[in-house]
Amino acid sequence: MENRQPCPADEKLGPEDLEHMGEKTADGSLFYDRFSSPVVSSCLMAEIDRVSCARYGCDPALLMEQASRSMWDRFLEFSQNHFSKTDPVLFLCGPGNNGGDGLVMAVLAREAGCSSIRVFVVREEGSPLFNRQLQRLRAAGLEPEPALDESGDASVLHAAMRESRWLFDAFLGTGGGSPLRPAWHETAALWNRLEGFRSAVDLPSAVPCSGESSLFFRADLTLTVQFPKLCFYSRFNRPGCGEILICDAGFPQEAVNEALSGAPDHEIGRLILAQKVSGLLESPRGAKVHK
Repeated sequence: MENRQPCPADEKLGPEDLEHMGEKTADGSLFYDRFSSPVVSSCLMAEIDRVSCARYGCDPALLMEQASRSMWDRFLEFSQNHFSKTDPVLFLCGPGNNGGDGLVMAVLAREAGCSSIRVFVVREEGSPLFNRQLQRLRAAGLEPEPALDESGDASVLHAAMRESRWLFDAFLGTGGGSPLRPAWHETAALWNRLEGFRSAVDLPSAVPCSGESSLFFRADLTLTVQFPKLCFYSRFNRPGCGEILICDAGFPQEAVNEALSGAPDHEIGRLILAQKVSGLLESPRGAKVHK
């Protein structure tokens, strides 16, 4: 441990790479290396959010804005050779803060010049941040559509899903780890068969936290906030998460340190970053070397 240095308190975790990653030490402090990443539970991610706002004065609306912009920017970087502003884009937004993220991303898509955007909401009353972003969506000229009609029918949503080239799942977030209600089983099953490109906002909706297999909204790309989540890496879930990109929400490093250093062992793991260690494993081989 002698060669490791504590991460500066004012340093932010960057989305481009995972150079600044934490590890608990014997005295509870947090040190960083460039070869691995913390992987956190959804509960621990919610605790980072809570500590950032309650103890370090972060504005929840600003964190949502920063996270959503980071997710949209990372999506554009990932899809730049294929994404067209005339492509049909669909956002499915739940009533919580994950849905609020989706609403912000829809507004950003409109501001970027996307001309064919449809936003479906589970209901028009939700968390305070969701309600605030719904007003912003309307101010941007986008009118939300009900995911289910008054009779509970989702046929309009399903038709739009089939027609969309790019789809964003902002249905359930870190607080939505319970199984899908039966009313959404048909929608999830259709989502999982779509030809369009599916992106999960923070994490795929209803992805199970336990190791058991269950129905969830599968993704081709997961735009996860700040850290990868433990639930991504079970043998049942990993194929349904697609490529995973880290998106910076701008949490204060002090808040991240505090939450991670106090986390129970079952809520945090470590992910070895193959692209970071591969260079260490490569060495020239002589002509007679076969291993």
